[in-house]
Amino acid sequence: MSKIPVNHIAAVGVIHRAQDPREIFTEMKDRGHPMPMARGRLCCIGGNWIGPDAKGDRGPRGTFTRAMEQEISFDRPVRSATGRELLGLAKDEHFAPTPISGIQVTANDEAHLCMLKQGITELAQPFGDFVTTISTSVLDAADPGNTREGFSFLGSYFAVPLPEDVWSVMLALQEKFGNLSNSSMSLVTSLDQIIATNTRWFAHDRVMQQFFREMGFVAAEQLPLVPGISSVRVGIPLDTYAEYLDRYDVAKMPA
Repeated sequence: MSKIPVNHIAAVGVIHRAQDPREIFTEMKDRGHPMPMARGRLCCIGGNWIGPDAKGDRGPRGTFTRAMEQEISFDRPVRSATGRELLGLAKDEHFAPTPISGIQVTANDEAHLCMLKQGITELAQPFGDFVTTISTSVLDAADPGNTREGFSFLGSYFAVPLPEDVWSVMLALQEKFGNLSNSSMSLVTSLDQIIATNTRWFAHDRVMQQFFREMGFVAAEQLPLVPGISSVRVGIPLDTYAEYLDRYDVAKMPA
């Protein structure tokens, strides 16, 4: 059997309020993002199986946990597009740190952030593997000077239902600091708000629509979709990357 070609493998979480899955904790890519098609778009929290840090990832769960641990932070280093360059999706460059309120971080804040990340890690459960294809027309529409071809990637998605105590901790931290991500802009939003504001996703829209459908929300049919993107469910997240390499021809992965 021939292997399915994909550019890379990503692992992300759909972090939602267990009591009401319409409410989610996610990110929005800011205007400084190296990929024009991502700017101002919502993005699930997580990362890619690429670069030196990913060498120790046993499987998608490890990638999601590592990326979330690195990204959800009070630290604000200068950002780099190195990861996107390794994926062949952007030129390597450095750009401004993400914003955060100037309020002093206390030991209690650190403890609550640790509790939040631990909760996300422990509560993550497999939702689905999807092969998402982004056509060249999508890249061209976002960047008239685009020279890159469209591509496909394998996305492993984990559903993360946060109970009220952990959700409340996240809300308090988000309100106090304004942003909990050192790579994007974290935010709390909802299916209804996304529809009302016509806010679009960065490559995750079809999967998020499927998630909301499976949660029983008919409003999912109104979720704004970016033309030229398709997502096909191919199973559930596997335990190891060795299993993926048996099934997929992965162009970009840890050296």
